[in-house]
Amino acid sequence: MKKFLIRLLVAVMIMVVGFSVFYYVYSRSDLPTKTVYPVVTEDGIKRFDQGYLKYREGIPFVFLKGDSYQMGLQYGVLLKDELARFQVDALDFEEKMVARFTRNASWLKKLAINLLGPVFMEFKVRSFKSRVPEDYLARLRGIAEGSKIPLTFFLRLIFVEDLFCSSFVVKTGRGLIHGRNGDHSASFMGKYPIVVHYQKVGKYSYIDVNVIGIPYVTSGINEHGICLSWSGANARDIKGNGTMLMFNRILEECRSLEEVDKIDKDVDRFVTVISSQADQTGVIYDLVGDTAHRIRMETPFVFAVNHCASPEGFVRYNTIEDLDWPNRARSDKYQEILSGEDPFTVDKAVSLLADTGFYQYPMGDGSDTINNYQTLISTIFEPEGGAIYFAAGTHYAAWSRWIKYNILTDEVSVFRGQAPELGDIGVKEFLELREKFETIDYESERELTEWAEELERSNLDNIWILERLARLYLFFKKDLKRAWVSAEKLMDKYPDFEAGYRYAAEYFRLQHKMEQALAYYRKALNCPLKNPYVEAYLYEMLASVSKDIGSLDDARRFARNALDLYSRYGTRPYMQERISKLKKLTL
Repeated sequence: MKKFLIRLLVAVMIMVVGFSVFYYVYSRSDLPTKTVYPVVTEDGIKRFDQGYLKYREGIPFVFLKGDSYQMGLQYGVLLKDELARFQVDALDFEEKMVARFTRNASWLKKLAINLLGPVFMEFKVRSFKSRVPEDYLARLRGIAEGSKIPLTFFLRLIFVEDLFCSSFVVKTGRGLIHGRNGDHSASFMGKYPIVVHYQKVGKYSYIDVNVIGIPYVTSGINEHGICLSWSGANARDIKGNGTMLMFNRILEECRSLEEVDKIDKDVDRFVTVISSQADQTGVIYDLVGDTAHRIRMETPFVFAVNHCASPEGFVRYNTIEDLDWPNRARSDKYQEILSGEDPFTVDKAVSLLADTGFYQYPMGDGSDTINNYQTLISTIFEPEGGAIYFAAGTHYAAWSRWIKYNILTDEVSVFRGQAPELGDIGVKEFLELREKFETIDYESERELTEWAEELERSNLDNIWILERLARLYLFFKKDLKRAWVSAEKLMDKYPDFEAGYRYAAEYFRLQHKMEQALAYYRKALNCPLKNPYVEAYLYEMLASVSKDIGSLDDARRFARNALDLYSRYGTRPYMQERISKLKKLTL
């Protein structure tokens, strides 16, 4: 046995050394050269080649001109210091995520992840690299060379960065207004807003309002008034066959929606909102795999959130879980506000993006709707006025200071100061709790106890906190008495919201008091505020409880209702066992 372990250890060491050598050699080609590029600074403006950088209201504005590689090189050289700081924060965030993921892993799994993880990521990035159009790969090579940061770092930003957003276009008497909230999971990105002018040889110029280090357009406008904003979209059964760098191409080559239609849609899992000054309208594209569903503006407005907007795209690619509370509430809030009769202005667009209301409940409930915890950058385009408005922050960005950039006169000014909400003590406390929540180890009894005590000590009593406490006490701490207190508070404070009644039903079900559980599940089902996933779950639980108390006819009826909802939207693989049980109940 001892000899076997020694041989195994030697074999593992040989494999590790072999992989390390291979990884080192394989990645050498992506390392920048040691060439030093001269930068001239005069009157606060940094210049290199045909590009220049100047800070205005504390925001870097970068102007790039040339072919793809030249613009990338200018970007990397001019923003070298900023990119270095961005890289430190990005790698620190990645390290924390890996540590959190492996916190409860065995030593063997941790060893494998730490040793082979970089190699695995390298292979994945290399595979992704083969799908990046050569023209844009040249830009990335330029950024890497200019910043002296390996190319793989920027490829990984494309490959792994997640971005969840919402966008709208409204047609007013004075033209179009196109707005967007950009939500990132990595809050440090809110510290790095940037405005970039791209003037590529032989192409249309465009402006991108983005985050330093992100080499693809996320919110942009070109010289012909084509505006584009996009977000990731949950979708199932997609293998990934493209790159979001296609969005740069739309702004470089299109003057109208007809021309946008002709661009190959070679990306996956994205919802893209595009407006056209020439056409005076906006459209939404569901871009999933090789399919591009196009939704026209049938009313004076159109909007999209983090799921396919077209009925065809949603049924084919999304699941009922994608209609969670943030997305459902966000969609309903957009519909409510945009359907208003008041004239729509830029001021109203700012207020819309800054809205945190959860249906009739004001800010304080802690729900993630339009302006939310992950909103790091907000943007508004007004093509007819030749203006861009944007705000950036680490959380609730639309409450931050708004900057106005007149692209016709090149003037930059403060459009609106920071909203008072960001200085509110309750909001600050809530942000601290949200940040703490990101680090909780739910397998640690000590951490769960400390987390529950911290929530109990809070001066806040909103949906987010009360739901966390109810779940914590019901399913982790098994403290039913305290769980009931949280459920009761939810029912009292948010009587139209299903959560309090649902947790009350769970409270009784865990005690095998099925008649009481049944009554509260029914109350939850009758609440006006419930999303399709919760509604299907409630029918599922009503079917299960009805079966337990011998009401088989009711069980069959509830099971059929649940199955009907699940079948309309589709479900993920882990749901199949539950669906099978429901089908058996209908027999």
